[in-house]
Amino acid sequence: MNASRHSLLSSLLLLFTLIFSAPVSAQQYNFYFPDVNKQLPQQFIYALSTDHQGYLWIGTGEGLVKYDGSRLLPVKIGKQNSAVFCTALHAANKQIVAGFYDGTVAIGSDDKLVPLKTPANSKIVAITSIKDKYFIATQDEVLAIENNGLKSIYKDSASIQGLSSNGKSLLIASSTGLIFLDPITPKPFSYFKGNVCAVASENGQCYFLSDSGLYMVKAAFKSENLHRLIGESFIPGTPLNIS
Repeated sequence: MNASRHSLLSSLLLLFTLIFSAPVSAQQYNFYFPDVNKQLPQQFIYALSTDHQGYLWIGTGEGLVKYDGSRLLPVKIGKQNSAVFCTALHAANKQIVAGFYDGTVAIGSDDKLVPLKTPANSKIVAITSIKDKYFIATQDEVLAIENNGLKSIYKDSASIQGLSSNGKSLLIASSTGLIFLDPITPKPFSYFKGNVCAVASENGQCYFLSDSGLYMVKAAFKSENLHRLIGESFIPGTPLNIS
């Protein structure tokens, strides 16, 4: 990784921390590092999520575990212990959805998840939800969970690298750009052209990272609502003409 890319990612991490955290001037934080590393199935972590009870779910290359505050508990996938490469996690509606490298998707709660009848054709890249519906992204496709299976709603000719939602629509990070997708139609709309490697949404605003910087979209997806937060010029709020 070159120095400029490393600097960009470091700035992104700092900015996301500031955006999604309350002002630190009014709060005091105590950092605690639990001594549970030896309990991990593997030291490489690929997915993290917290459920409605505050438990931390951790996806590793050799299994899925749940941290209850003092212990790491192995999570079973169906009748077998989880011993596969967990690549994506999403918590919503008092449930946890897990995606795996082999295309398996499992959903449930507590310490056991039930795999769907039909897996995806490739690695699960990301998972999100809109109300009570769950959506799965592989490297070339977005699928909806329906009737204990997966239904394809969008195929990408390039490479999907992230998936999020603003509560109404899906936001797809692709190597060709940012795709805005209505899951009901479903009709895609290419909003930004260029390699988009990550996307997130919070309080109706969309944030995405491209090769040229970190951007924010306010409310409606129109060109005048796109602002560069971090980029080549490093000027906050610089409007970008995408026409």
